[in-house]
Order: sequence, then structure tokens, then C-alpha cells
Amino acid sequence: MKKRTVTTLCALLLALALALAVYFAAAKANAGTVELRNTGSAIEWKYSGEGDESWRELTTTAALVGADGQNGVDGKDGADGKDGKDGADGKDGADGKDGADGRDGACAGYFYGTGQCDNPDQTFSFSVRQSDGDLIRWDRSNTAVTLKKGHTYSISLAGSVCLKSSSRMVICTQVNDNFGDNLCADSTRVQTYVYDTDFSYRWQPFAFNRIFTATEDTPVKYHMTKIYPNTQLVRVNYNLTILALN
Repeated sequence: MKKRTVTTLCALLLALALALAVYFAAAKANAGTVELRNTGSAIEWKYSGEGDESWRELTTTAALVGADGQNGVDGKDGADGKDGKDGADGKDGADGKDGADGRDGACAGYFYGTGQCDNPDQTFSFSVRQSDGDLIRWDRSNTAVTLKKGHTYSISLAGSVCLKSSSRMVICTQVNDNFGDNLCADSTRVQTYVYDTDFSYRWQPFAFNRIFTATEDTPVKYHMTKIYPNTQLVRVNYNLTILALN
């Protein structure tokens, strides 16, 4: 682009030089004034006193235009502009369709048994039972219910105990289990004071619930224990419900 500009400038200077040469030659010959014009395709001249038919071609405009120059070097990239402002939030989309109904849940297993006993420290046995699944096993011969390892269970024991005493004083019993803590004993402890002269029977309810995760196959056993020697255990009625939660 720079080369083309220089060439054009030189051509214009050449045309001007020719025009001045003609002007001075004419001025010397007859002291007339020279006029120039550009017709778009040529540079023409005549003396000021001549008519329009006297215009003479000095040079063509094409002769004044040089060849195209080489492309210039690209300029450096401009600095990045500032970030535009955040656009407005779009409208909320339409609500999706409701998903398909899930399947009904299923219990992983359950056990229900009832029974009664009249001797302290006797392991509870279950004369009636209902069960399902293989996570809870019941052995009729040794009255043990066994929980399969790796699962969590809800265990609920409830019942009532009939007590009496041979003297006027406090009587007390509790249910013990084989889980190695005092939770069952503390929750089922029954204590009352005998005032009656005829030492009548006293029925007292008890209940205990726990959530238990079996880290190994674990038997579940219960028995009733007397706290005071004068306490006489007449009968214990009980029921046990176990649900496998997973």
C-alpha cells in the first residue's frame, strides 16, 4: 500500500511538471494563460482564449496510476475490551413430568412370638409365633431367636408380671437380656410396696424397645429376675416383636 502511494504521487508530480512546461512554453510564445481540466479519463489543457473544441490531451489518468503495491504488515492486536454486563436471568423452565410410581416396599423379615413362665431366671420360650424371611431364625428346642449378622433390627418386648410377697415390704423384679448392657433391665424394672394384710397379687406392666445392628449372628434371650428375696413371682406374660429393617 505504501509503494502504491509513492508511485501515484510521482505520477501527479510528473503531470504537474508537464503542465508547467506547457504553460511556460505557451507563455513564452504568446504570453497566453494555460488552463487544465480532468475529464475523468484524461488531463487536458488549452489556452484561455481558445474555445472548448481546443482542449488537448496532456496525459491519461490511467497513466498516472501505478501498479498495486504489496499488502502492508498486519497491525498489532488491540487491547481486550471490558467485559460486558451480565444479561438478565432467563425465565424459569416448565415443570418436568411426574416420574413413575416406585415399587411397594417389602419387609426384610419379621418375627412375632408370645409366651408365659412362672419361674424366675427361666429363659422365655415362645409357644405361639409368626415369622417371615431368613434374617430372623427361631429355634423351638432352645427357645432362642437368632438375628443374622450385617442387618439392623427393631426389637420390642412387652408384657405384664404378677407378683406377691410373704411380708409387708417392697417387692421388685426386672427382665434381663443377653445384649451385655442394662438397658432392658432398667426399662422393665417393676417395684411396688405391699401394704395388704392378705398379701394379694400385684400385676405390673413392662415394655422395652431397642434398635440393634448385628455385627455377628446374635441370639436374643430374656429371663425374669427377682431383686429382693421376699419377692414371689407368680406369672409373667410376654410378647416379642422383631422387624428386620434392611
